[in-house]
Amino acid sequence: MFDLKVGIDIKGDRALLAVNGELDAASSPVLTEAIEAVEVARSDLLIIDLTELSFMDSTGISVLVQARNRVCDRDGDFHVVNVSGGPRRALEHTGLYDLMVAQAEQSASEESRSSA
Repeated sequence: MFDLKVGIDIKGDRALLAVNGELDAASSPVLTEAIEAVEVARSDLLIIDLTELSFMDSTGISVLVQARNRVCDRDGDFHVVNVSGGPRRALEHTGLYDLMVAQAEQSASEESRSSA
C-alpha cells in the first residue's frame, strides 16, 4: 500500500492541493481532511493537481465529486488539473473528465487568450 500525501498552497482566494500517491478507500480521508482545511479558508477557487497521483478508485472519485459539489454550492470554482494514466481513465469512464478537467483546461486557455 502506498501512502497518500497532499500538499496545500493557499494564496489569496485560491487553494491548490497537490495529490501524491494512490487515492482509494484507505487513503481518501487524507484528501478529505485537506479539502476541509481549505474550506475553512473559504477559498473561491479550489484546484486539485493530480500530477503525482498514480491510482484512483471509486472512493477517490467520490471525494472529488463531493468537493466539487461543496465548492460550487458556495459559487466557487473547482478544477482538477494534470490528470493522466489510470486516474484519467477512471474519470473518463465515469463521464466526469469533461466536467472536472476539460472545463479547467478551457478556462486556462481562455485566461491566456484574454491576457494576450
